[in-house]
Parts: sequence; C-alpha cells; structure tokens
Amino acid sequence: MDDLDALVVTAGLSPAMAGARPIFDVDLAGVARVLTAFDGLATEGRLGVYVASMAGHLGFWSDEVLEALDDPLGSPGAELTTDPSTRYLMAKQGVIRLVRRTAPDWGARVARILSVSPGVIGTPMGKLEMAETAGTSETAETSALRRMGRPGEFAAVIAFLCSDGASFMTGSDVLVDGGAVASLT
Repeated sequence: MDDLDALVVTAGLSPAMAGARPIFDVDLAGVARVLTAFDGLATEGRLGVYVASMAGHLGFWSDEVLEALDDPLGSPGAELTTDPSTRYLMAKQGVIRLVRRTAPDWGARVARILSVSPGVIGTPMGKLEMAETAGTSETAETSALRRMGRPGEFAAVIAFLCSDGASFMTGSDVLVDGGAVASLT
C-alpha cells in the first residue's frame, strides 16, 4: 500500500436499486468503514475522495437525524425512516458531514479528504434512477445546463481532485450537478 496515492470510493445504491436499510448500510455506514480502514494510510500527500450526491445538499434535518448521521457505525440512524429516497438523502448528507469532520485530523497529517456530489449522470445507475424514480428526469431537465451529465465529465473532476492542481482542497464537497442544486434554490 506504500504506492497508494489516492483512494476514490464510489460504492453506493440508489432508491431504484435497493430498499432503505441497504442504502444506509452501503452509502453511509459502508463509506464510514472504508474511511476508518484507510485512516492509517492518510499520511502526507495521500487523498481520499468519497462520492456523495447532490441529494446530500437537499433536505433539512432534525438534531436527532444529524446525530445519527454523525455516528453511522454506532447509531440507530438506519431506523429513522423506511423510505428509500429519504434514506438516500440522509446517507449522502452523512458522507458530506463525515468528510468535513475528518479533514482537520487528516490535514494535520498533510493528507486530504474530499467528497464529490454528482447530479444525474448517464451511468447505468443514473439511467435506472431516471427510468424508475419520479423526479429524476425532471431534475436533469431543469438543471442550469438542462441535461444529465456524461460519465467522462464526472471522471474529469475526480482526476482533477487527485492532481496537484487541487492540492489546496480538503474538507469540502464539490458539486458536479450541472447546476441542479442552484436551480432548486
């Protein structure tokens, strides 16, 4: 593992793919487990990039929910709702919060950590979500760019974040959503 410079975690389930419990278990608790496992390798020059979602920027949560999201491995957060779409929003907000909370510790070791929040991207998962979940097509069509993203566009952002050009970025979330969140406000 000495030659590992960056870890990019893309694992996730969407509401069109799974129920509420698996979404929380993979999208937040699973990400927290990977982050914990990688923590010892977070040394000078290394980077962790964790894929969240523009959905993490939606919704307003109670203190109870935020406490559960901040302790995904020890809390009953998975039991707060049985709705897969709501659980997805919660899990993605949890990833963004996890990255922010981890940044000071990693920064002290001169390592970086970021989250990236895609909008509707034309991957198999994105296309399935558009076909099966109400509102997903509309999200792409009403975004500032009025379309879904292309996988290569998202990959280019990840490549940039892993480059020296992004060496002063840590603890933040990068929206790659074609302006979807901006169009909702």
